[in-house]
Amino acid sequence: MDEQDTEVTRVIFRVLEGEVIAIFPDDPGTNDWWTCCSYMHVGQHASTDKGIVQFTKLATPEQYQPLHDELEKQIGYKLKVMKKWPPTSDDIRRKLIARN
Repeated sequence: MDEQDTEVTRVIFRVLEGEVIAIFPDDPGTNDWWTCCSYMHVGQHASTDKGIVQFTKLATPEQYQPLHDELEKQIGYKLKVMKKWPPTSDDIRRKLIARN
């Protein structure tokens, strides 16, 4: 991607089985409202259940920095790092799914 994304994407970085995972709480993973999009170094974009935050730990800035850099510099995201699940995310995903 040549140009940086102009839209800010909210992301939560968590540690899953020793690897950092980026969870995009506003982006649907499938047509089911309880899923969202995620990204890891290996596997890259995938769908995940929003319940993933219950069995993972919050990543520290030192842990997530390489993945953050990959997402912004290589993929083109403009990220807003969140520590908690935004309360509006479920409604945002439901509305996006309903449009399709």
